[in-house]
Amino acid sequence: MVAAGLVAAYFLIGGFGTRSGATANVLIPKGTYYSIPGGQFSYVSFKVNSGGNLVGEMWNTWGINVYVMTPAEDFHLAETGMVSGYLWASGRIANLTTTNLSVSVPSGSWDLVFLNTDGATMNPVWTNTTIVGFYSDVTIGGA
Repeated sequence: MVAAGLVAAYFLIGGFGTRSGATANVLIPKGTYYSIPGGQFSYVSFKVNSGGNLVGEMWNTWGINVYVMTPAEDFHLAETGMVSGYLWASGRIANLTTTNLSVSVPSGSWDLVFLNTDGATMNPVWTNTTIVGFYSDVTIGGA
């Protein structure tokens, strides 16, 4: 009886969970942490089929730069230690700062890159490992 009521409620309200407009895909779940040594980077790859919005709330311990770039641009960073191009850059995010991501991303393949350096190179001014944490899911949803 309870199961039948849950199934009926599911169909009546259009499924469980909060929804606003197009559905969103979770790239990085809330509560995830990345440990990134000084002079290094970490990234999450994702694909956008028809344009979308990349959103989420994050924090870090020592300061980082965040980029949305193509896989080829990410590969160039890994090979040369220099950022050659990007769709979006955060600029330097200070230590112990909460940041809201809100980036419009066109269709294609992309990497969300977290760079623990002094700027657009892999030159580590410091050797501190930074922790990047997420207060909310980082999602890519329809535009």
